[in-house]
Amino acid sequence: MQHKVSTYFALLAEFGSAHIPLDSIAQKFLDIDVQTAKNKAAKQQLPFPCIRINGQKSPWFVDAGVLAIFLDQKMEEAQKTWKKMNE
Repeated sequence: MQHKVSTYFALLAEFGSAHIPLDSIAQKFLDIDVQTAKNKAAKQQLPFPCIRINGQKSPWFVDAGVLAIFLDQKMEEAQKTWKKMNE
């Protein structure tokens, strides 16, 4: 069964903004603690770009569209693996 709500709009509904705080997604989607996520963001070592909107001391954010693409790619990989194992 295929759902029709896009990942992007689901993220907008969940987080209420097109710019999602990295703190809110580090554990949930990356399975890393917030400090590790911040360190990786500073080095642009996460699987998607992160931004600081107001300078070096402001919090890190992830664009909802970019995060949606990342999550959709992960889902596609999982579906391919599942299909191979269940054919």
